[in-house]
Amino acid sequence: MGNSLTNILTSRQLAILKFIRFFSGTNGFSPSLREIASSFNIAPSSVLDHLKALERKGFIRRHPFQPRCLEVLKKDF
Repeated sequence: MGNSLTNILTSRQLAILKFIRFFSGTNGFSPSLREIASSFNIAPSSVLDHLKALERKGFIRRHPFQPRCLEVLKKDF
């Protein structure tokens, strides 16, 4: 079996990662937790859980205590 993204990320994590990349590319800055939550109709606390998982898996970097601080590290997904 390959090491595809579907084996590494949940479908929601992949969707959030794509949203962050699209939003950042379009606006020049990353989305807020509330913007992500609103887009996916989920609670901000759920978004935070997904972001922590994406960071742990090496797909994003978060900069604590800074607004709009999401950085996509892996761009080839």
